[in-house]
Amino acid sequence: MNKKKIFVSALFLVFLVSISSAVFGFEIGHRTVTYTDPDRNNREILTELYYPADTGGENVPVADPGPDGFPVISFGHGFLMVWSAYENIWSAVVPNGYIMAFPRTEGDLSPDHLALGLDLAFLIEKLQAEGANPASPFYNKVGTTSAVMGHSMGGGASYLAAESKPDITTIATLAAAETNPSAIQAAANIDMPSLMFAGDDDCVTPPEDHQIPIHNALASDCKTLLEIYGASHCQFANYNFNCSLGEIFCPSPDLNRQQQHDIVNQYLLPYLDYRLKGSGDSWNEFQYIMLTANNADYRQTCREPSLVDINMIPNNPPVTVPAGGFFRFTGVLDNIYTYQIDCDVEVMVGLPGGVLYGPVQEFNNIPLAPGQNITVPGVRQDVPVFAPAGTYNYISYASYNSVFFDSAYFEFTVTAPLLGEASGWNLAGWFDSRTENLPARTELIGNYPNPFNASTTIEMVLAEDSDVSLEVYNIQGQLVETLVNSSMTAGYHNISWHADAFSSGTYFYRLTTGGEVFTRKMVLVK
Repeated sequence: MNKKKIFVSALFLVFLVSISSAVFGFEIGHRTVTYTDPDRNNREILTELYYPADTGGENVPVADPGPDGFPVISFGHGFLMVWSAYENIWSAVVPNGYIMAFPRTEGDLSPDHLALGLDLAFLIEKLQAEGANPASPFYNKVGTTSAVMGHSMGGGASYLAAESKPDITTIATLAAAETNPSAIQAAANIDMPSLMFAGDDDCVTPPEDHQIPIHNALASDCKTLLEIYGASHCQFANYNFNCSLGEIFCPSPDLNRQQQHDIVNQYLLPYLDYRLKGSGDSWNEFQYIMLTANNADYRQTCREPSLVDINMIPNNPPVTVPAGGFFRFTGVLDNIYTYQIDCDVEVMVGLPGGVLYGPVQEFNNIPLAPGQNITVPGVRQDVPVFAPAGTYNYISYASYNSVFFDSAYFEFTVTAPLLGEASGWNLAGWFDSRTENLPARTELIGNYPNPFNASTTIEMVLAEDSDVSLEVYNIQGQLVETLVNSSMTAGYHNISWHADAFSSGTYFYRLTTGGEVFTRKMVLVK
């Protein structure tokens, strides 16, 4: 794999943490409990529980969760690893309002993977039952949503847990390993949403042998695989001697342990908040981080609320057109998020019999300002004279960097040919007209984040095609970097400034175009 430059916006991470702390900010309580599973010969499951509390400590009362209760997450450990190696996980997750259970079973040299998976599933069921038990310290404290998580062996066992308990809300795993029985085979029977982390410097459970086959096998209609650049196997957890021993012949990873933890939390926390608490804003945050961060490669197949909506509204439906003729529709692309997003649109034709033809047209790097809607009536789609009669589907897809946003389609019927007209699937009048929807004047919108650490993105809009100069100056007025010195097309543009080589302080960026000059201030904090 070609590795991209590893970048974590520390300021953005602090922002996410501060938002969570402002809303929740719980302390962490801890209990050690042994639960008994009567359905498995009274199997005893020694368990470490971490939960939200008003005052942290051992056996302290559980905090008030409000009417929805705290979601439950069970977490499976890696091979020969102990629960305490995952303090990085519970210390990040529990303060946001989650109960976490860590079984201490199957920690010997010959672990039973299925038994660990069933322990993970049982703990979710048991804690949710505790929420209805007046004698339990968790009475009226437990929500109805749940997640199963795990690292390495525990990650693979999480899929065995999910197969056994299909009412679990979601799965989130770290460097999940293939198990016996097979996590890959179990995944084919799992339709719940999944988030899987992998490390491209993992030589213990290489993604191509473990996480990718599990991800591909999943029957879920929303699954995401994030392969973190420079991440190793053991650094998903805190230091553990046994795990490190397994990496003794592995090359040194490009990330250090804290950097890897920060990246995981960057994605994991908004994902859990969406899946387990129903926060639509958190899903948008999760999707936006994937689009804009350059610290991971990702694969996602998902039909969920999107950052971008696409629609096609046909004129005078139902659409009937002779081969060689054309039909018209209104094309719509809508950024429903609060940041600028670039978007690609692909248009396909579903032929009679179900075969997809195309793309008949691709529109790349369409810039959408925050909340911008592009609506273009009268878009023309030609139907070639060679198109056979029958019923077709007309389909558009909106995506970017392999992240699927949305799709739209409508049917049209082709009748007998109209001689001497359209010779191909030509499409005109949609995004080639999008400049009509832009603001009438050029503007330097600003940069985000600001203040920033290491990197920031400068937003600007050009009312027309023009020669552009974008320069950065320090507080003494000295030019420190030229970001753009070229011709640019009309529209919205994002320009990144990577300031790793520069010291903290105030900087100015100046846009010069068409005889106009715009200047704004930004602050670099390291």
